[in-house]
Amino acid sequence: MNNDYGNLELHKVLLSAMKDIDKICRENNLNYFLHAGTLLGALNYKGFIPWDDDVDISLFRDDYEKLINILIEKYSDIYFIENYKTQPYFSHNRTVLRVLGTEMIHQQPDPNHNEIGIDIIPLDSTPRTKIQQFIQQKKIKFLDLLVQINLKNIIPNSLKLKFFVKFISIFFNLNRTKLGFLIDKECTKYNRKNNSTHVGLLSYVDINPYTGKSGYENDLMLREWYENPIYVAFEDTEFMTISAPEKDLIHRYGPDWNKPYPEEKRIRKHGATGYIISDEVRKRLEI
Repeated sequence: MNNDYGNLELHKVLLSAMKDIDKICRENNLNYFLHAGTLLGALNYKGFIPWDDDVDISLFRDDYEKLINILIEKYSDIYFIENYKTQPYFSHNRTVLRVLGTEMIHQQPDPNHNEIGIDIIPLDSTPRTKIQQFIQQKKIKFLDLLVQINLKNIIPNSLKLKFFVKFISIFFNLNRTKLGFLIDKECTKYNRKNNSTHVGLLSYVDINPYTGKSGYENDLMLREWYENPIYVAFEDTEFMTISAPEKDLIHRYGPDWNKPYPEEKRIRKHGATGYIISDEVRKRLEI
């Protein structure tokens, strides 16, 4: 852990939250996996990517729900669970663990939750065939479009689309919470089938900037990689992840995943210009 990019105390806050998640999962026999950029940091830096400003952790859906419930029931004094069930404006079908008493500073202030956060990601099974995956992806993408329009993150640019969205929303009584439920229902459709070979964050609809693939496709990983989790070094401790981390990173970032990242791109990825940590949090974490 270093302070080359001014993130030393930010990373200390995140590391403490990661240790709480690890403790909960060990005590309750839950498997979790360092995910995406956090796994990349573990293998390339044995800890945080120095300029990164958040953490990604994934779990299979059942373990995900158990972890969220425990955090809400037992840790609500230090963390806030942000998802579409707790905050109707939240635009994704995953959870952010927010560290109360902290704040990420952005050039344009957001009235919503801005605390330092960890993305907690549900993993679901995919259908086996490409055509079924294509259909599932299209359904999720359509529902996500309705979410973004509902939240005014996307403004329809044609009368036909405006009319169609309004008709669908009124006829089916679709608000943000109901749309989130429908996305979850589609994502979990194949979880009880035993013949699925792949899992992923199925609600991710954006294009991956490293590979140019759709988020759905880019995030699909072989189920067998998750069957025998391993622990990898991370800062002053170790955390759980999949059994084939290098294969995951090649799939997600391409063959150059372990090469130095261009200096001009070494910036906080969420556009934050800084952060604030309250005296209470500093005292609790001894920073």
